[in-house]
Amino acid sequence: MTEELKAEYAAHQLQRPTGIWWSHHRTTYLEGTAITWNRFTTAFRGNYIPPGVVEMKVGELMRLFQGTKSVKEYLHAFNNLTRYAPEFVNTEAKKIASFQRGLSPKMLKNMVTGTRATFNAYINDCLT
Repeated sequence: MTEELKAEYAAHQLQRPTGIWWSHHRTTYLEGTAITWNRFTTAFRGNYIPPGVVEMKVGELMRLFQGTKSVKEYLHAFNNLTRYAPEFVNTEAKKIASFQRGLSPKMLKNMVTGTRATFNAYINDCLT
């Protein structure tokens, strides 16, 4: 899916006040301007997620540790917080490193050997 189609599809899903906001916001662009996914998400986050909330969520991500959580529970919390900090997970290597940072020492010890090229492969190894 192209970056423009992603934005168009997401915008089509907006309803009620959010849909009205997008209809009005879209008029601020010159006619014919391509609305990319990046442009859409920047506008959406700028309107609905205050910078203070983003900073708070990034702090939560930095303090997130597996502790007594299962890998699945830790993964769920990790995924919920990384949407506020895409710069920490915009490559497979960064995503693996960010996830590893919060793993329990016992799990981390088991995961140190070998290299995984993708985050999904790394998570699969953690789960097994």
